[in-house]
Amino acid sequence: MFEKVCVEISNNYIKVIEGKMGKKVNIKRVGEISFDVGINKSVLDLDEIEVCEKLNKFFSENKLTKKSLNIILSGVSNLLVREIVIPNIRRDKIYDLLKFEASQYFPVDLEKYIIDYKLINTYKENKIIKKQRILVFALQKKMIEKVISIANKLNIKINKIDIEPNVIAKLLSKSMGQSIEMAPNNISMIVNLQRSFLTAVIVKDNVIQMTKTFPFDLIEMYKNKDREDFIQDQYILNEALENIYKLLEFYIAKERTDINSIILTGELAKYFNLSLLLQQKTGVKTQVLENLQFLDNLTQNYDLNSFIVPIAGLL
Repeated sequence: MFEKVCVEISNNYIKVIEGKMGKKVNIKRVGEISFDVGINKSVLDLDEIEVCEKLNKFFSENKLTKKSLNIILSGVSNLLVREIVIPNIRRDKIYDLLKFEASQYFPVDLEKYIIDYKLINTYKENKIIKKQRILVFALQKKMIEKVISIANKLNIKINKIDIEPNVIAKLLSKSMGQSIEMAPNNISMIVNLQRSFLTAVIVKDNVIQMTKTFPFDLIEMYKNKDREDFIQDQYILNEALENIYKLLEFYIAKERTDINSIILTGELAKYFNLSLLLQQKTGVKTQVLENLQFLDNLTQNYDLNSFIVPIAGLL
């Protein structure tokens, strides 16, 4: 067994989780560092000194290792995502091709972005020409540069930097056939509903098909989630549900297929009857993520859904 630390950097917080990796993941420590940023900005927009001081204090007080950290960027609403069809070429040639092709799909200065992709599938056009459908991600370089700068100041060694849609899609794939009631090869959507954003990811055969992050100010709902007398902002709530529904309907119309299930996770997943409201809105079976069999739940003293992104980042 070995220990691993994952850090989630988001709009209003940094969440840190330490796990002991073995046959099951034993979560040893979880924690959160809060920041007053708002919904349309990130912790990475703050002064580096403030972020470094708080992060260094947290690592020191909890005696966490600074070696080989996984860092996940979540709530990135300006992440650009496009589906592109390219010739069937070798994997090591795809990045070179994207340098020329991506500019047709992204109306931005790509010199300021980092490009990555996921292969959706390979097919034959007109039953003759073999082509590939890929999902291309464009992330602003300044975000990665800021993460690296903070890590260097704190002598943190980064193992990898990833984005929220990737890790929660991996979590969904890992969970198939375990605690989540889904048959293999089904098309599913996982919705991560946090205090200042929601991210929806559609996954088929363990591969991301579509993803979108929406900024939402649900902070008051988050602060009052345990109060029975609290009346939530129905307009914002309906808007959030409507965005999930529109993404789902767009995918169904585009692919001419159905979504089999929706998994709801995140800080607000268990509150305000959101799973029932989402099921009524979409007509798709919806359930809250309750348990993950790869976790050693005997030691669980934290809210699984609140720390779902850094947990997924351990995988």
